[in-house]
Amino acid sequence: MEQGIGLPGMLIEVGRAVSTDGGVVFVIRHLRGAVWFKRLVPSLRTGIAEFEGERYGYVREEKLERGLVALMAGLAMGYRSVKAIADVIEADPLWRRSLGKRISQPDLSRLMGLLAQVGEKPLKRALAECAAEGRGGLHIDGDSTLIELHGAQEGSSYNGHYHCTGYHAGWMVDTEVGKVAALWLNPGKAYTSEGQAEVLMGIAAMGLQVRSYRGDAGMPSPELMTRLEQDGAAYTLRLKSNPKLDKLAEQLLPPGPWQEGRVFMGEFSYAAKSWDKPRRVVAKLQKPKARDGAESLFWEGYYFVTTREGEAEEIVSHYLLRGRAEGIFGEFMQTMQPNFRHEEMVKNEAWAQILALAFNTLVDLRRNLPKEGSIRKALKLTQELADPGFVAITIERVKAFASASLTMFRAHALKLFNVFISHARGEQLRIHPTMLRPGWPGILMGVSIAME
Repeated sequence: MEQGIGLPGMLIEVGRAVSTDGGVVFVIRHLRGAVWFKRLVPSLRTGIAEFEGERYGYVREEKLERGLVALMAGLAMGYRSVKAIADVIEADPLWRRSLGKRISQPDLSRLMGLLAQVGEKPLKRALAECAAEGRGGLHIDGDSTLIELHGAQEGSSYNGHYHCTGYHAGWMVDTEVGKVAALWLNPGKAYTSEGQAEVLMGIAAMGLQVRSYRGDAGMPSPELMTRLEQDGAAYTLRLKSNPKLDKLAEQLLPPGPWQEGRVFMGEFSYAAKSWDKPRRVVAKLQKPKARDGAESLFWEGYYFVTTREGEAEEIVSHYLLRGRAEGIFGEFMQTMQPNFRHEEMVKNEAWAQILALAFNTLVDLRRNLPKEGSIRKALKLTQELADPGFVAITIERVKAFASASLTMFRAHALKLFNVFISHARGEQLRIHPTMLRPGWPGILMGVSIAME
């Protein structure tokens, strides 16, 4: 039974312990309702049914669906390994109730082994469909990131640019929705554009349309540009500066002298030796500002090969929005903290796909929050150990108006549940021994869930 303690302007209720993962109800509900997930399960089941090795009962759709939900929901809730996911399912009755049945660590590990064998195409398709869901096409930024490794994983190698050992992961994100559209693992020493053209070809083969593509100076390759042109995708790719580009750009310059900081834009036709034809190149030329009192004698050139329509200024402005893509993948890295513990690269790549699908699920759920003023009121909580078995909680009112990061969203909307209630007659805080419950889930789903 709950007991109330009165404080000026606030009622504090202390009740019995409940799950610290109240938000898993929303995560699992969203996964099971997603169109891409409903397509993924039968696709994987077909592959498993045709697999000649041990199938561990995963040819049964109900068991396969439950295992996939457990993996993706576990990662979305912040558990970083199969063992951690299995442990929380065993310990928390809300997890078992939401899944429909408990699932053990050996079963989850066996599922990962099967996904490594038959899951490559279905998982990649699910990821692209998840990013494109409900829209007519994808607006993609492509790049790569070095993911550092500390074991003897297959494919791990030293990258001289990043000065560390790991996987040189290729990725694509859709900046319109903030989701990962593709993620794959390359050896650490691989070139930055490796896999981009092949992945685009795979997306086209799925019947999905790439409407636009942006990439940094490491991306342009004849294969990539040809693929994008064949698919009708408008692209803007930065080119590395070289003497030939600089010479062509000189013809665009107006008569000098130039003042420091002045910027001039123009365009010309250019064909690198490896290209099959000339292409449109937009140039941004500027005189650097003086450094240490010394005026620069030369201008700097930035070059972009593009099929996008518009004036040079529009092309450059469009490219400069690439920072959004880097921010999205940076949030993926911060939120999911990918770790690859398997020796086999194919298992680690399957793990990467599931991580990305879990990330996209969080992005979908966060989108339901108000876009402005998401955190009108927040609580700063300080926990201090008191008597054995008790925790003293110090509460300080703070204000925040920024949009929630996914880590903050998970911590305050999914890991905590129905904490703070504010209304005209006063404020109420409900405290359970193992959980504080904020009011975001009601906003999130437009429903209230009664916890038994």
